[in-house]
Parts: sequence; C-alpha cells; structure tokens
Amino acid sequence: MALVKTALKAARKIDEALDGYDLSDAERKAILKIIEKSIVQTVEEAASEYQETTAACCGPEKDLAHKIAEEIERKHKALIANLSAMR
Repeated sequence: MALVKTALKAARKIDEALDGYDLSDAERKAILKIIEKSIVQTVEEAASEYQETTAACCGPEKDLAHKIAEEIERKHKALIANLSAMR
C-alpha cells in the first residue's frame, strides 16, 4: 500500500533527522508513536467520510453502496494493521 510505504519512508527520515539530537530510545519511540497515531487518525477520518459519502450518494442502490462500504472497511482494517505493525 502506498500509504504504508510513505509512512515508513517518513519514519526513516524522521529517525535520521533525530540522529543529531541526544534523545533516548524512549524519546525517539514516543515521537514515532505520535506520528503513527496521527497517520492512523487521518486514515480513520478519511475512511469514515468515504463510507458516509458512498451511502449517501447511491440512494436506491443501497446494496451496492453497502458492498462498497464493506470493502472499504476491510481495506481500512488491513491498513491500520499494517501501520500498527510498523512499530
């Protein structure tokens, strides 16, 4: 997934940038944890908005909208699992 690759790349760059500072491993992990939580929150908010939009726009095709929402939810859960595994 592109977002996971982007998040990993950002985490590596941030970790490299932190090399110049005298931070403990705990402090580094705390900073990366904040970034991870921000990414997860952003993904969750976007997924929620997409699901609401899908349900609202399809009117009579509720079954189709429901199937699309289920697929979005499956991908959302997989993405969150992948982001959480980055720790």
